[in-house]
Amino acid sequence: MKALIRHFVQFKIVRYLISGGTAAAINLSLLFLLTEFVGMWYLASSVLSFIAGFTASFLFQKFWTFRDTRREVIPRQLVLHLGAALGTLFVNTALLYVAVDVFDMWYMLAQFIVSGMLAVGSFFIYNLYIFRNPVEHSALQTIDRAPEISFPLAPIPGVASQYIRVYIGTPLTRMRPLLILKQQLNLPDYKGEKPFRAVYGAMDFSFLTLSEKPEDADFFLLPHSYFSACAVGGRYVPDFVRLAARMKKRIVLFSEGDADTAIHIPHAIVFRTSQYAHQKKQNEIIMPPQVYADDVLKDSIFSLRAKREKPVVSFCGWSEFGTLRGKAKFLARNIYADFRTHILRDSYAEPGKQGIYFRKKAIAVLSRSPLVETSFITRDFFSVNKHTIKLPREILRAQYLENMVNSDFVLAPKGDGNFSIRFYEALALGRIPVLIDTGSILPLEDEISYSKYIVRVPYQNIEKIGEYVSRFYHRLTPEAYEEAQRGARALFMRTLRLDVFLKNTLSRLFLA
Repeated sequence: MKALIRHFVQFKIVRYLISGGTAAAINLSLLFLLTEFVGMWYLASSVLSFIAGFTASFLFQKFWTFRDTRREVIPRQLVLHLGAALGTLFVNTALLYVAVDVFDMWYMLAQFIVSGMLAVGSFFIYNLYIFRNPVEHSALQTIDRAPEISFPLAPIPGVASQYIRVYIGTPLTRMRPLLILKQQLNLPDYKGEKPFRAVYGAMDFSFLTLSEKPEDADFFLLPHSYFSACAVGGRYVPDFVRLAARMKKRIVLFSEGDADTAIHIPHAIVFRTSQYAHQKKQNEIIMPPQVYADDVLKDSIFSLRAKREKPVVSFCGWSEFGTLRGKAKFLARNIYADFRTHILRDSYAEPGKQGIYFRKKAIAVLSRSPLVETSFITRDFFSVNKHTIKLPREILRAQYLENMVNSDFVLAPKGDGNFSIRFYEALALGRIPVLIDTGSILPLEDEISYSKYIVRVPYQNIEKIGEYVSRFYHRLTPEAYEEAQRGARALFMRTLRLDVFLKNTLSRLFLA
């Protein structure tokens, strides 16, 4: 039982809920005692109980939820906390007055509802502003700065066959290591229900060899996804980074998935799949994600399509909501983004919207366009999530691949992160992906002529997406169109396939 509790409290949201629940209990208990036993006016007791509850919440959230032990930022945080407290106190009192005096609601029930509403807003304030730098990041910022790497990188002839020596220390036993180390760590072949894990067995990462002595390594490699290791590893990540700094070695970090949060480790090189152009750091390298399955790696899946009068644009995937809760969350996110865009004049809020927003919008525009034919299979679930999937994976994957193979262009907007696995799988199949540009960064963008193989549509011009596709298609002769398909496939297999990309990039970085 204790192990189960320890597992769940590793997650920030769980700690937040526990802290918030404890603070709410203090708030409600004090409100009841002051009102019922001391005889205070309910609004006065509400103010006092709110102050006590909010103070407890701040202490719990700072030192436990966000594990922020920094002392030097306490004055700034106190000012921010005071501003947030006053604003929340005003809203709390106003809403309580309306609920009790206008709608004749019992004050305890009213306070319970209001507290829940304010808890949601407080989480975003804490996470995005007051405690923006968690302890893991802040502890690493004290390391002396090393020279930054420069891009683009010049190719180094003759290094393709060399081994790259990496030091990984001792991986955490309670979490999965990076699967690019599958061979080096003698990990068994994956036999579970997540095909994107099994795909690593079809790729070749043998160019990496483990160094037992840190001084002999070309670089240090954190053997886990960075944010996952920070969440559960305690001092594991800071200690590993400090050792690299002490040995005067570069450290390579992988941020897989949707996260785009900055990583403040000056002597690190960060490989990540998701990032926005306006916040990309110089030491970040955008990498292609792993594909969902090894079927797209096989030569037998590639076929050429003949040019026809109108191009066919396809999409197969999650673009609808199956639950009221999902619709409500989507609406709330959009309202918040629109508020930032139009009221706060935040030009980066719109492209940060959930990917399904751009999928739905592009599908609607293309469905009306006379310039293209469409082949859309819309789903109200995410087919890779075992909790939402509604059909057998084999059937869903077959439909997905067939939908792409039988089209000319594949609609490939972002997901929750600012990247699309569908984009790379379309290239692997020799199809032309249609990228909705939301501040998107593609791997090796300074070196690859992506305009030959993709259609890039700024998100502001999504209403003209049909024109972008038609223009690309009709500028090609039938022969040139076949060549574009071959080129797209070759681009993926020779450059953007994950093992090939990492081999070439790491060789150019460390074998110079």
